[in-house]
Amino acid sequence: MENREKTVTDRPLIYNKLVRDLIPEKIAQSGKFSSMGTLDSPAFLDALRLKILEEAHELFHADARENIINESADLHELIAAILKQHGIQWDEVFSRQIVKRQEAGGFDHQLMLHATASSKKIAESSDREAHLPQLLTFNSLTGLVDVIKRELLDADALHIASAFYSRGMLNLLLNPFLEFVSRGGKLRLLTSVMGNFNNPHDFLHLSSQITEIAIRIFYPLNEHGRADFNQQPPPFHVKSLLFEKPTGQHSIIVGSSNLTGSGLARNHEWNYFSNSETNLLLKHNLSAFQYALQEYESYWNESSVPVDDRFINAYLPRWEKAHELRTVVTKEMDKAFQTSLEPRPAQITALQSIAERRKQGVVRTTVIAATGLGKTYLAAFDFKQSGMRNVLFIAHRENILIKAMRTFREVMKDNAFGAVLSGLRKPTQLDSSLFAMVQTISQSAFLAAYAADAFDYIVIDEFHHAEATSYQRVLDKFKPKFLLGLTATPERMDGRNVLKICDYDVAFETRLFDAIENRWLVPFQYFAIHDPTNYSSLRWTSRGYLDSELDDVLMNDTRAEFVFNNLQKFLPSTGKIKALAFCSSKNHAEYMNRKFNELGTSIGMRSSCLLGQDSIEDRERAIQQLQDEKDNLQIICSVDIFGEGVDIPAVSHVLFLRPTQSFTVFIQQLGGAYGRCRKRITLWLWIS
Repeated sequence: MENREKTVTDRPLIYNKLVRDLIPEKIAQSGKFSSMGTLDSPAFLDALRLKILEEAHELFHADARENIINESADLHELIAAILKQHGIQWDEVFSRQIVKRQEAGGFDHQLMLHATASSKKIAESSDREAHLPQLLTFNSLTGLVDVIKRELLDADALHIASAFYSRGMLNLLLNPFLEFVSRGGKLRLLTSVMGNFNNPHDFLHLSSQITEIAIRIFYPLNEHGRADFNQQPPPFHVKSLLFEKPTGQHSIIVGSSNLTGSGLARNHEWNYFSNSETNLLLKHNLSAFQYALQEYESYWNESSVPVDDRFINAYLPRWEKAHELRTVVTKEMDKAFQTSLEPRPAQITALQSIAERRKQGVVRTTVIAATGLGKTYLAAFDFKQSGMRNVLFIAHRENILIKAMRTFREVMKDNAFGAVLSGLRKPTQLDSSLFAMVQTISQSAFLAAYAADAFDYIVIDEFHHAEATSYQRVLDKFKPKFLLGLTATPERMDGRNVLKICDYDVAFETRLFDAIENRWLVPFQYFAIHDPTNYSSLRWTSRGYLDSELDDVLMNDTRAEFVFNNLQKFLPSTGKIKALAFCSSKNHAEYMNRKFNELGTSIGMRSSCLLGQDSIEDRERAIQQLQDEKDNLQIICSVDIFGEGVDIPAVSHVLFLRPTQSFTVFIQQLGGAYGRCRKRITLWLWIS
């Protein structure tokens, strides 16, 4: 004890010298502690306490030796001032330090005194900065959803306050929430009826998916403890998440994001995350976390109502009326924002590249672009800028041709531009621009009616088909000034290379994921759902699985119910489900359609089946019904008819219900359906 006692008596001399010599010089140089005016003792003490947080923060970030000395000197000066205010001597502090070291240990061997969960987490994390207090923005490396998932891992309660809620958030957080409550976590949501925005059906869906969650609606109660639903409650605009930890090192996220899919992942939002200073006891000897939780409990117990029949019956009519009005206003605003037809950024780049090639003498080129980037519009824009006399647009389906002709007429501003040539339609003038089915124009009688130079400009849509004999007959016949091939997937399953038709020249290439990265297409959500189906016993041939054997495996009632339940689990952010189900065969499509209708009867959901033999009129009718919010058609089962030439702007889900070993087939179906969707949220469900 002799050495230790000597240390106690010696160390104040050292620190007094530090205070006497180093600190005044440091203060004189920096002016950091310049006078802010004379304060009374309580105010001065409060100012010192706040200042010590600032200086501790600067010491926290100091790295160079000189900086560490300087910031430590600042901190010691503040401590000395606080001790003086309370009449405490330095030797009392050092004596207490020795006692605490004996009882609990010290930092000599990198041992944390009373290590908190957050300090241990930061020490063990490969990304230490991710756990520090920080502002989460649209451009943050760590996203808001990632922080929520991480904080749930060591929390035992999550208290959410959000003015607005939408079921789109479940597609991001459903599984983490389910895992959280399954291990005993307490999950609460306090939301509102502000602006009659929240869909009451969404509350019921949330409760059905997470049965352990408690949901209440902000609605101040009267003296009898009941809410008056004839009166609109005051605005409730709180957005926060309070993570309660058993360690006492609680964390909080507060900011601008509501508990919606857009608020969590797509909007430009600011949210502040902290698991440190929000636990400091400040105002009224409460931490910011404790103060927030105290107010949350007050809202929950004294100013909210449960989502019961009384609330639903009162609120549902108001929501329906508001929703109808918002729909009308949205459509009108969409019209107001419609601008003149101009090329998009991706199209501008492609047009410049094509024009440059034409200037260099290139007569055949290809554009490889994901579905949804507007390849047909691109062809029309380029034809217009080329100044050529006429165009021959070739495709393998009449509905593609009709839409292409409308596009060219829109771009050329000529409602009489071009004519369709198909089995049922014949043009009246041979020298006009033509939109022709390859099956028709490749016939000898039609080819003989045209001269080799009848068309200046030829467009071949879905260019990956151009190796077929019918296309080759057309290409051998005509000698245009310029030929443009359009495709999203030039790769063919038979290994043949269609690019040689255009002398391997590619003017522009942007695949699906590149287009999403460039924000030319909206991102999609992809859910890989485990499928217990065993394919190992099936025979594999050069053309894939045998349809008859595959049908026996896929046409399974348990599997069909599994698909249906997952479809109900992951809903679009708004509106009804609008799903395309890709099946393996005609029998499989008809079976899934039948099962979907059986399972959906009780909830008013209807399915339809479209096959190759169905007319264009039948297909168009079903597509319109699928997109109509008031129609109960929510699923279309099909086989290989939605990969190309289909425009369904409102589609919300794509179900891959068939296995495939072909990346080309997968991308064609993925891009064919997704690229033509115009919604901000598109949900992808993989079951196979």
